[in-house]
Amino acid sequence: MSTEDKSIYKKAVSHSVLYGAANIFRKIIGLIMLPIYTQYLSPEDYAVVDLMMVTILLIEVFLAMRMGQAIFRFYYLSETEDEKKTIMSTAFLMAIFTGTVAYVVLAMNANSATQLMLGDNQYADLLSIFAVMLLLQSLEEYGFIYLRVRQKAGVYLILSLIKLFVQLFLNIYFIIYLNLSVVGVVYTAILSTALMALFAIVYTLYHAGIKFSKTTLKQFVLFSYPLWFASLGALYSQSSVKYFIRVFSSLEDVGLYALAARFGTLVLLFVWVPFSSVWDSLKYEIYEKKDSKHMYNNIFIMLVIFMSFVGLGVSLFSDIVIRIMATEPFWPAGKVVPILAILSISVGLIRFNNLGILLEKKTKIFAVVTYSNAFLITIGFMLFIPLLGMYGAALTVLMGSLFQLFWIERVSKKYYDMELEWSRAILISVTWLSCYSISLLLPDDLLLSILGRLLILLLFVILLFTTSILNKSEKEQIREFLNNGIKKARNVFA
Repeated sequence: MSTEDKSIYKKAVSHSVLYGAANIFRKIIGLIMLPIYTQYLSPEDYAVVDLMMVTILLIEVFLAMRMGQAIFRFYYLSETEDEKKTIMSTAFLMAIFTGTVAYVVLAMNANSATQLMLGDNQYADLLSIFAVMLLLQSLEEYGFIYLRVRQKAGVYLILSLIKLFVQLFLNIYFIIYLNLSVVGVVYTAILSTALMALFAIVYTLYHAGIKFSKTTLKQFVLFSYPLWFASLGALYSQSSVKYFIRVFSSLEDVGLYALAARFGTLVLLFVWVPFSSVWDSLKYEIYEKKDSKHMYNNIFIMLVIFMSFVGLGVSLFSDIVIRIMATEPFWPAGKVVPILAILSISVGLIRFNNLGILLEKKTKIFAVVTYSNAFLITIGFMLFIPLLGMYGAALTVLMGSLFQLFWIERVSKKYYDMELEWSRAILISVTWLSCYSISLLLPDDLLLSILGRLLILLLFVILLFTTSILNKSEKEQIREFLNNGIKKARNVFA
């Protein structure tokens, strides 16, 4: 491996560890609070919170006009510092405008929204308050994007840790001390996000100033509008499942599915999200290298390995964790987690394989793929949820994601072939699924079950290092990555 390659990989690992820790702090609050949520909220209450968040996300995608991908692309291709500041400032000002419009629209239609999503308008007033998240989240996101493009991973980590402690304190105060239930969860989300939004405003104005460019905005819109439509379709694919479960099954099943999804998405949280924080810019940097395709494939195999390892771990232990941390009505959620873990791996690979489409600015393809998938899974929901409940819903979403992965990979390859070794990726996936299958034979005894699952996780690692799945160089690279990651983590928490 060349010195330049090692530099790229070291940068990816180093920043991924920092962003990984940061994103865990930002997202892990739901798991930390799980014992409290399951004591003070019923599965129905849990479903109400989740469906209100789905409503927020739906309006956000439809009206908030997020431009994250455009920012990374144009920021790194700009030539002067003034152009970079104009890009960030223009995007931020647009975020304020669109976030405000989205907030007003939802607040004025909260009654109709709650009737549609929840089946009644009992929480209409609360949703009208919660709607301010449309503006606050938009500001927070652009602030954190600015930190990423300026490669301020340390500041990103510190702010994420601050938000975690604020959320933890507010959740305990509102839910336990004041016993506000669903209202407490909403208040916590608003106040903690408002704190980050305030930072985003100060940070962006200080470093970028107020520089609005119609030309820049036009470039953003032309690049992003297909992604907005694609995001709307993707949100439908990911979140409409909860609506269809409520219609064809029960609100209780919605709460169970939402809890299972928290565990299933840990694959994205622990691997893809920190990796993508670096990858969004690094993929363009690698594109300029002479041996770019070799580097893409090397990173691809490493990504598959780490997602598979985490996916196996989540699938093995989530059921036990739920039984320990949650009350009995929530226990069935653990059985759905493995399906959602596979789904998360599929989602990560979809996002990795879209480089050719982004390079050629063929972003309309994303809209075509996502809406085709939305049509197919809608049929699946109506067929399988009445028969299998939340299991039918999870299987339908997984099949839709695999359909998107196949389509995106084939189309993106036409514009730029990354020459990825899919045969080995499939072999790695089959290996961890086979290991998980062994866990189905374990006894119900808690201690024996935990010990057996640890041995199965170890078996997966042993198979990777003793078979021909990986070559010698990749095995050495994994050891080096792990050592660097451990050293970096020690430095962070020292």
